[in-house]
Amino acid sequence: MWVWRYIQPEKKLDDEETVVIDLPKKELISALKVKVSATNISGGNAVKLIHDLIDQFQVVGEGRTALHVLPPWAEDYIYFVEQGDFPPHVFDETGDATQRGEFYILFGRGLGDPEMILDTGQYSGVQLRFKFELDTSYFASGSGKLEVLALVPMVTEGVSPKGFVRRSTLLTRDTVADKEYYHELPIGLPYRRVSLRVYKSATAISSILSKVWLRLNEGKIKYFEYNIAEWLELNKYLYRYPIDIHAVRYRADSANVATPLAELEEVDPVVGSANPYTLAVSAINGNQYTLQVYDAAGSAVAAASKILEAIEGYFPWHCISIIDEAHWGAPFPSTQFTKVEIAEIESVADAEVTPILEEYAPLKI
Repeated sequence: MWVWRYIQPEKKLDDEETVVIDLPKKELISALKVKVSATNISGGNAVKLIHDLIDQFQVVGEGRTALHVLPPWAEDYIYFVEQGDFPPHVFDETGDATQRGEFYILFGRGLGDPEMILDTGQYSGVQLRFKFELDTSYFASGSGKLEVLALVPMVTEGVSPKGFVRRSTLLTRDTVADKEYYHELPIGLPYRRVSLRVYKSATAISSILSKVWLRLNEGKIKYFEYNIAEWLELNKYLYRYPIDIHAVRYRADSANVATPLAELEEVDPVVGSANPYTLAVSAINGNQYTLQVYDAAGSAVAAASKILEAIEGYFPWHCISIIDEAHWGAPFPSTQFTKVEIAEIESVADAEVTPILEEYAPLKI
């Protein structure tokens, strides 16, 4: 049986703070739950999320060994592919509302993995670190708060640590139109999963890349040379799609609303105030939709209103998986090759592509 144990009760955050939390010594930790909140300014905040206030979550052993390094959007994607759900964030744009981020740092193949687990006793000290920077143009100064919990076993019976899953992002690349590019991956450990974040505002993943494949030993071996449409369909098959996300928006007529999902299947906005407004979605473009707000006379509403939003779709934060243990049938044996690369053919310029690497690591690295 697993329980969430507080390692940092709720505390206030400075508007700019480098957070350093010492993790318990000689503890088996399946995951960390990091809760971060901040309050919108009174005029509303349709621009910034809690995700935008954090650079990346780092878990570091003995002051120098990177055990986990992911930005908030990648934590969400890993939680989705392992748990089949989107984290329970509170997205609320209205004035004076509190936005809440609930980020899960996983060290195993989901919550409560009895074999893949972080053993802090392997290190003289382990810390959680991240930089928090409150943007006071959108959030009230002094409103940042933090809580941290660790998922630990109540008893060690049935828990047999063999290692942990080390997760990190590699360098982000800005795409070039009609360019073939290779992301080189480290080959020291077997992979659980390798994913790509493929992002350009209001642009579908299928418009950014045309083909992706696994390139081995300087191109002597190729695996999974699929066009991007096939990769998207494979991801829909492997994971629990579509997913639902809810938010509270504060928008006027003709607002272009960006969402966490790269491909929207359904958008259902409802007026959340007493005003007798009529809503419509006039266009869906990649991760965005255009919201139309009309009054009883059929005129466009220029003032922002509270809108309850429910969306359904695919590919949170524009991420897709390229290597997955479920697809490959076993951990990918990177050490058997002299070079491992993710190859892509890029269709448009100035999109961002970021690899996410998940490796099976021994108890101490």
